[in-house]
Amino acid sequence: MPGNEGHSRRSFLKLAGVSVAAAGVGAGSTYEAFAAPGETQNGWTQYESPTSKTLLGVVQTTEGPYAVGGSGDVLARRPDGWELVLDRGPTVQSNGLRAVGVTDDGRNVWFSGGSGVVGQYDVVDERLTDYSAPGGKTSTWEGIAVTGSAGSETVHLTNGSGEYLKGTKNAQGGVDWDTAIKPGGGSTATAVSFIDGTTGYICDTNGKVYETTDGGDSWSTIGIGSGGAGVALYDIAPVSPSLVFVSGGNGYIYRYDGTRWTPEKPGTNAIYSVDHDGATGLASGSGGVVYEYGADGWSEVQTPTTKAFRGCALDTSGAFPDVAVGSSGSVVERGDYTKPLPNTLAISTTSTEETGYRLVVDGAVEQGADVESADALTSNLGTPDVVTGTVGGTDATDTYSYSGEVLDFEITSGAPANVDLTLNGSPTEIKELRDRPWREVASPTGKTLYAAVQSSEGPFAVGAGGDVLARRPDGWEKVVEFGPLAKSNTLTCAGVSDDGRDVWFAGGSGVIGQYDAVDDTLTNYSAPKGKTSTWEGIAVTGTTDDDAVHLVNGSGEYLRGTRQPSGAMEWSDVVKPGGGSSAKGISFLNRSTGYIVDTNSKVYETTDGGDSWTTIGIPGGSAGLYDVDAQAEDRIVVTAGDGTLYRYNGAVWTKLYAGGKSLFAVDLQGDTGYAVGSSGALYELRENGWEADDSPVESGLRGVALSDTETIPDVAVGASGKIVERRSYVAPLTGFDAMPTDPDGDGRYEDLTGDGTFGQADAQALYDLLDDPLVQANTPAYDFNGDGTVDVSDVQKLNSWL
Repeated sequence: MPGNEGHSRRSFLKLAGVSVAAAGVGAGSTYEAFAAPGETQNGWTQYESPTSKTLLGVVQTTEGPYAVGGSGDVLARRPDGWELVLDRGPTVQSNGLRAVGVTDDGRNVWFSGGSGVVGQYDVVDERLTDYSAPGGKTSTWEGIAVTGSAGSETVHLTNGSGEYLKGTKNAQGGVDWDTAIKPGGGSTATAVSFIDGTTGYICDTNGKVYETTDGGDSWSTIGIGSGGAGVALYDIAPVSPSLVFVSGGNGYIYRYDGTRWTPEKPGTNAIYSVDHDGATGLASGSGGVVYEYGADGWSEVQTPTTKAFRGCALDTSGAFPDVAVGSSGSVVERGDYTKPLPNTLAISTTSTEETGYRLVVDGAVEQGADVESADALTSNLGTPDVVTGTVGGTDATDTYSYSGEVLDFEITSGAPANVDLTLNGSPTEIKELRDRPWREVASPTGKTLYAAVQSSEGPFAVGAGGDVLARRPDGWEKVVEFGPLAKSNTLTCAGVSDDGRDVWFAGGSGVIGQYDAVDDTLTNYSAPKGKTSTWEGIAVTGTTDDDAVHLVNGSGEYLRGTRQPSGAMEWSDVVKPGGGSSAKGISFLNRSTGYIVDTNSKVYETTDGGDSWTTIGIPGGSAGLYDVDAQAEDRIVVTAGDGTLYRYNGAVWTKLYAGGKSLFAVDLQGDTGYAVGSSGALYELRENGWEADDSPVESGLRGVALSDTETIPDVAVGASGKIVERRSYVAPLTGFDAMPTDPDGDGRYEDLTGDGTFGQADAQALYDLLDDPLVQANTPAYDFNGDGTVDVSDVQKLNSWL
């Protein structure tokens, strides 16, 4: 390949046909964006930064610039400013990140740094994957380069011992690492960069530059001079084999033409970073100075700050600014962020009546040309953008473009049925965009509840004293008291058969019970094989009458039981998957494949129904593991006692920070999920990672069960019998045979009579049933004015829509 003119090595190759989806807000925390452009000097504008840590590198991606730095911080440039998307690094141990690279298609950002950390961040899916300590190497990685496209890329690393290591992504999502080699004598290899998959360069603090033409298998010294440059070299920017730039100490930038090195000294202090696309160059160094490359070579340019710059990146797409980053989180930009916002939402009506709305977005929002001047957009730094407006009459449609994710949409005045929504060209319903807050509901017990499941008849929960609770249409009911043995043994775990009919639970003194959710009958299966220790976890596979029950206990033992046609259980031999640490959680994908976690940070997998187990993680784990949920062999999530979650992609484990509160349970449902823990912690898996959700309780939550239907609530349970729910249990109301329906798709059930239409009879039905438990236990379904209660004002609201 003769050269890559027009392609900066810190930008991505502009490939024809590449289409990239919207990015979101991060992986595992709540983050803030800061726009606030400040002073401009010599074409460079200083921007407010969400970190005070030193930023040591920056690259351009399909979603804009990304920067990395101290304490594991990773920043992304959004349309409305810079945002902290990762704040503890790939291992959640705050190791500093020293280098950053990007795949040729601009999708995967790779970074490396202290204690051997290596991570990859997918800027489209907003997902982090941890590849730290490759080849067992835990020294500081000083340089990184990436060749190839996302999914099959090769990663090139250099460290402080002068070693070079490369690895290639495999089909399973892991990386196959080669053996580390030393291109030179052992001086710190500060930077590595590749032109393509075969030709690359390394520079070091001994003033030497090394070249490979076989993809990193072998290296040769090509300068600088016979004894080195005489100064430490910090960065390298190859454009082609006949055009290579290297920056170093004392203000030097060296140019290589394939034969000879030519020094240029545009400054007096160290130049830490250099980038070049074949025509335009950019370098950065101390004192807030950048160096611009033009027809006359390199020239020194002062920016609005005096902070030292440690990284810089040119934009070659025309959609993003050039960037330099450095000390104290300093960021300066040249040029504009011009990429159009990726999403559109059209709010339209054919009604002559005015309908008010409120839209909340966690990214940037731009008003379309059809938005009236009276409609308001509130955009504050560090908080979601909020839009309030109306449609109706001559104002038929309001259109908004936005980045990020819609957090909430609600109708503030008028009838929801008057409004149609179109999201990215496709019709959508209000309920798909509405926030669904959790609320505390009445509980029939004051004892701690440890687990919850979803049955065919609705949620069940189990806990201390042997209590078993069932969610009925009119609220929660205690269906078992004192447990299967009537001895008040605590029930610690629950599972449910594949058809949802059999609810199984287990706990102290070896108790095991099965509750038929349809017939409301209890069967006792306690102390199988004479085991009377506490069962900590349970999973169920199969359907009623042939369920297989999988149990783990505090001694790290696993036991399987299969129900026979007679109703009796056939129990397997007891096995220990691990060394005997308490096994807390168990999850099965099917009758063959399952997973166990224990307090020794170990995860075990079976592919033969539990007959044998192998350890699949977690390397370097230090926290006790409490729960596991698996949706596929490459989609497994584990909760830990140190307030983190682990995600497994079938090849590697990635630790995700989730606020520091112990997390006791996790449940995945399709593309979403929830984890719960101490102090009422609720974490939701959204489009862009795990994010804290508002909790209505402060006491610990121990179990969570998500529903796969709009008419059954999600539930979480915990200390002192606390129960919180999202959505309602929608069932035929007193005096009616049919289920209420939601004609306008806003998540509330205006058709109370269930006849398929909304009319006067529905308003009358609500008035007649205001005190009915079927209504009062399910306020989200019938709270039409949105004040959190159901009373006569909701009847009035319904009447106003007639």
